[in-house]
Amino acid sequence: REKGTEGLFCRRGTQIAVCDVPDGTFLPIADRAATPLTQSCIDGTLYVENDIPYMVYSRDWPSNFVKELDAYDGEIWAQQLSPDLAAPVGEPFQLFASSESGREWTALSIDAQPTHRYGSDAPFLSRMQNNSLLLTWSPIPAGNYTVCAAVSKSGSIRGPWQHIEKP
Repeated sequence: REKGTEGLFCRRGTQIAVCDVPDGTFLPIADRAATPLTQSCIDGTLYVENDIPYMVYSRDWPSNFVKELDAYDGEIWAQQLSPDLAAPVGEPFQLFASSESGREWTALSIDAQPTHRYGSDAPFLSRMQNNSLLLTWSPIPAGNYTVCAAVSKSGSIRGPWQHIEKP
C-alpha cells in the first residue's frame, strides 16, 4: 500500500501458489508477488515460451491515468520469472495499452460516474494450431463483459501485437 492511500488505491500484485492436489491447501512459493512491487498488477497468468516462464498481467487504474486521453488506459505487461517461478528476472515489459485496440468504452468511475476508460483485465495467452500466439483480454466496459483479442506478429510474447477487429 502506498503511504496515505486507502481502499482501492493500494498496490496490487499477483502471487504464485502451489499444491500437490487440486483440492488441497495452496501455499505461496515466495514471500512476495511475482509481479513488480512498483506497479498495481492484477489478473496474472503464467505463460512459458522457449522454456522461459513469464507472468503476464494487467496494469490498470488507479496508477495509469493518461491526461491526453482524459481516461484510464489499461495495459498488458509481462515479467520474466526465474525457472523455479520464485522471483522476477530483469525488468517487466509492456505488450500493449488498451487504447491501441482502436476501441473506446464507457465505464463507471470510482464515484459511479460514466467516464472514458480503456480498461484491461484477464489477459490469457494461447498458442494456436497454426503456431500463432493469441492473447485474449477484456476492456471491462460498463454493463457487460467483452472479450478482445490480439495476435503477436512475431509469434513471440514480445510482439508486436495486432488487435483483431472481430475475434
